[in-house]
Amino acid sequence: MVAIRKSECRRDTLWRHCHCQLGKQPKLNTVLFGPCVQPCSSATHQLTTSNATNLPGDGSDGEKEEAFPGLAELLPKVAMDDGTVIITSVNEAWARPGSLLDLFLGSFRDGEGIAHLLNHTLIVAADPGALALCQAVHPHCYHHEDVDAMWLRNPFRHISLYADVAMSTDRFNGNAEDLQNVGNGGFYYIRSTNRTVEMLSRWLAARSRFPSAHDQGVLNEIKAELAAGDLQIKFVFLDTVIFGGFCQFHEEMDKVCTMHANCCIGLENKVHDLTNMVADWKNYTSKMPPDKFKWTFPTKCKASMGKR
Repeated sequence: MVAIRKSECRRDTLWRHCHCQLGKQPKLNTVLFGPCVQPCSSATHQLTTSNATNLPGDGSDGEKEEAFPGLAELLPKVAMDDGTVIITSVNEAWARPGSLLDLFLGSFRDGEGIAHLLNHTLIVAADPGALALCQAVHPHCYHHEDVDAMWLRNPFRHISLYADVAMSTDRFNGNAEDLQNVGNGGFYYIRSTNRTVEMLSRWLAARSRFPSAHDQGVLNEIKAELAAGDLQIKFVFLDTVIFGGFCQFHEEMDKVCTMHANCCIGLENKVHDLTNMVADWKNYTSKMPPDKFKWTFPTKCKASMGKR
């Protein structure tokens, strides 16, 4: 799912800043959906606050506010009643009409009872062009440095209450607690506590140990030490039947909550195959009985990976 990497250090700092801001407000949670791993790929992080205080930081609050002006004030305005915020990011190419941002927003409107979640979605624009395009179609936009996914059903009921970190995988091996599963960054849940904020700090610091790895690769390298060390982070890996993707593709439509265009190279290929899936979903939800429908195979994405 990595095509062109943006400034991941700046991106990681933004997500960590959101996490720390949320920790200061005990009733504010967040979902971070789609930090840019490529022009913008998808990743979801849910940071659920539980009375976190004295959170570690990179500098003073003033320094953070200077780096991300207005973000602390914006997050509570976008939050749901229970304090949850969904955050995703786009660049100009992905925000153009008919591209992935339109597919992403449309998936909420066409999904099962999730259109209201758009009122609580903050879109982070990676450049001025993306910001202008975002503001034309969505009320909550923020300019800073992935949206190659669709939301179809509410995924939150499938997240373990006992997980510190839950993440989607390219290929789920059937054991949700097995660290041999490789997280793909398509969907994250991170329960916001002092331990998980420290985990994010160590994740960021570990980039120097694995300079050739992208952010998800770094986490896969250090997850065992995070689980066994002093932080005792509990990782849970998500079933691809529910948190779907193109790598381990399931044709069934009756359980999937999110569909991620992973294992795919090229914006045009992603848009083509996700557009087919939008049409599939509309047919599925408009006809009875819906259980007879299956997803159209993502031929262009598979071909882009040399798999036909």
